[in-house]
Amino acid sequence: MTTPPPGPLPTVTLTGVTALLAQAAAQKLGVSVEDAADRAFFDLIASLSPRVQSRAENEMDTLVARFLAEKCGVNDAAYASNTTVYQTFLEWCGRTHSHKSLSQALNRRGFTQRIVPGRGREWIGFNVKAFGTTEVLPGR
Repeated sequence: MTTPPPGPLPTVTLTGVTALLAQAAAQKLGVSVEDAADRAFFDLIASLSPRVQSRAENEMDTLVARFLAEKCGVNDAAYASNTTVYQTFLEWCGRTHSHKSLSQALNRRGFTQRIVPGRGREWIGFNVKAFGTTEVLPGR
């Protein structure tokens, strides 16, 4: 929850359904209706505020964009093994990055994973070229 700004807040009168919801929330939280309304307002503002990416996330996003452009074929029908993507990424960039940071960067680019019984996790929306070639790995 975020902290309210200094100074008095304008008075708002709650009516109808809004008043009933505020009363129910206040009762559930064990606080006054005004406190419940304040909490709801500041939580709403916090959820609507754009998330600021860290420098490391920005660098990882740039690296992943280059990786996708150079080593992958982006296509809605394509898929790639999670393990293959991570291993190829590490070989390509020549540095160690966590599997989690790669997955988060791919998620920020809109890619999702699915679990395939017997094969594990796969990324949907791109495939990986064989390392050192332009050949696309089949089924990956």
